[in-house]
Amino acid sequence: MPPQFLPPEYFFPVLGMAFALAWGGLATFRWYVKEKLRASSGTVGAGAAEQAERLAHLEGRIGELEERVDFTERLLAQYRENNRVGPTT
Repeated sequence: MPPQFLPPEYFFPVLGMAFALAWGGLATFRWYVKEKLRASSGTVGAGAAEQAERLAHLEGRIGELEERVDFTERLLAQYRENNRVGPTT
């Protein structure tokens, strides 16, 4: 016969306490997560605004670089046209 660690008359009260502790722990965990999300929601908005500003700045820089590349391509094309060897038409 296996050893009996818990007398049968204590089984349901101990089981009830275990469920109560598990439910209380889960409720506490959910409350903690909800509070953390609520506290961090203000900083997320500020971070998003900062990222949007940085993105706008980078888009402006990309536009400037595109203009410089176009200018350089035109200069190279003009240089190649002027230095062509052979008959010109």
